[in-house]
Amino acid sequence: MFVTNINPLVVTQAGDYTADYLAGACQSAVSAITTVTINPNPNATITAPASVVAGSTGNAASVASAGAGATYSWSITNGTITAGTGTNSITFTAGAAGTLTLNVTVTTSAGCSDAKPANVNVTPTAAPVTVTSVAPASGSTAGGTAVTINGTGFAAGAGVTFGGTAATSVVVVSAIKITAITPAHAAGSVNVTVTNTNATSGTLTSGYLYATLFDPNGDGVIDPADIFFLINYLFLNGPPPHGTAGLMSGDANGDGVVDPADIFYLINYLFLGGPKPHSVPGTVTASSIRGASPQIAGSLALGKAVRRGGRYVVPVILTSRGETPQAMSLRVRFDEDAAIGDVAIRRAGVAKDVVFETSRRSGNEVSYLVAYDPRGLVLGESRSAVVAEIEIASVEGHVAIAIDPQLTMLSDQAGTMKATVGNQKLEVSGTTIDFLPRTRVPGHEVN
Repeated sequence: MFVTNINPLVVTQAGDYTADYLAGACQSAVSAITTVTINPNPNATITAPASVVAGSTGNAASVASAGAGATYSWSITNGTITAGTGTNSITFTAGAAGTLTLNVTVTTSAGCSDAKPANVNVTPTAAPVTVTSVAPASGSTAGGTAVTINGTGFAAGAGVTFGGTAATSVVVVSAIKITAITPAHAAGSVNVTVTNTNATSGTLTSGYLYATLFDPNGDGVIDPADIFFLINYLFLNGPPPHGTAGLMSGDANGDGVVDPADIFYLINYLFLGGPKPHSVPGTVTASSIRGASPQIAGSLALGKAVRRGGRYVVPVILTSRGETPQAMSLRVRFDEDAAIGDVAIRRAGVAKDVVFETSRRSGNEVSYLVAYDPRGLVLGESRSAVVAEIEIASVEGHVAIAIDPQLTMLSDQAGTMKATVGNQKLEVSGTTIDFLPRTRVPGHEVN
C-alpha cells in the first residue's frame, strides 16, 4: 500500500528547482530538475483624454501592448467605439454631456489578464465658431493693420489666419471679439479664419481685402481734396499721404511710386469717368509706365523770354515723339538769388480746353499741372507747339530758369503712361532772362 502525502510548494521566483522528501531519518531520492517560468500580468491602464466635447468624433484611447497573441476586450458607456476593437488602440465618439466610461480587459498569450476602467469628462457641445466681420475690411499688402474680428464661439488661446498666414498680437477680448494685427500678404481678397485650441474653427470667406489703398489725406473718401493734398505734398513740401497704406496711400495708379501721374489718374477718375484708384487690387494699372507700347516721349523746353504788357513771358514748348500727351506737370526753378516779381504759369498756344489746371509758387519754384480736354492737344505735323507760358512780373539782372527733372512729366489722360527724365523718355531744357529795358515810345520822353 502506498501512502501519498501531498504538500503543495509555492514558488515566487523563476528558476530551476528539485524536490525530495524527508520522513524521520529516511530521505527520498532527489527529483528531476523542474524549470519554473513566471508569466507577468499585462498592464491595462487606459490612456485617454481627460475631457471631450459631447458628440465629438475621432477621440483616441489606448493601452500598452501586451505582446504577440494578446487579446483586448473593450467596452464603453455613453459613447460608441468606432475603430480598433480587438486592438490596443481605439477611437470613439462621445455621447451626451456627463461622464463617459471605458473598460478594457487585456489577456496575454499565456492567459494572464488585467482589467481597468477610465472615466472621461464629456463637456457640453462647444458654441460654433463663426466669423461675421472684420473691421477695417481692407488694408495694406505690407500688413501691420490693426483689425477687430467679430463673430461667435471665440475661446482663450484662439489663433487667427489671413489667407492662411498667421496674424500677430492676437487678443481674445471675448467670445464675440478678437483684436489682431494683419500679416503681410499679396494683394487680393483672402479668407479670415479663427481656430480655437480644441480645433473648432470658423471662416469668413473673402473677409479681408489686401491692397495698396488710395486715400492720401486719410479721410475715408476719394474726392478733389485728394488732388490738392497730393499737389501740396509733391510741390509745396506738405505732409505725406497718411491713409491706411501710409505713403502708398497716394499711389493711385498702382505703379509703386507717388508722383504727378497719380494726380492725373485721380483727375481722370473724378472728372472723366476713369477707373477708381485700386478698384481691382493686384491689377497692374500702370503697365504702360513699365515700357509697354504705345509710349509717350518727347521734350519740354523753355523758349526765349519776350516782353509783353510790361511782363516777361517765357514760352513752354512741347515736342512729342510718340502718343500725344493728355496731361503735363511742370516745375521750374529760378536762381536762388534771382530778383523777380510775381510768377504764374498758364495754358497758351495749342492748349485750348482743359479739365484741370493749377499753378502754385513756393519760394523760387513754380509748379504747373494741367489735364487737357479728352480731345487732347493738336500739335500739327511738326509735333511741336507752345502749350504754356511763364509770366514774370519783373526781372532784375540775369536770371536762369531750370526745369526740375523730378516732378516734370508728360502723361496720358489716365496717368498710367508717362514720359519722365528718369525713364529716359523726356528731355528738358531751361532758359535765361536778361533784363530787357522798356521800349521807349516816341513823344513820351522826359526832359
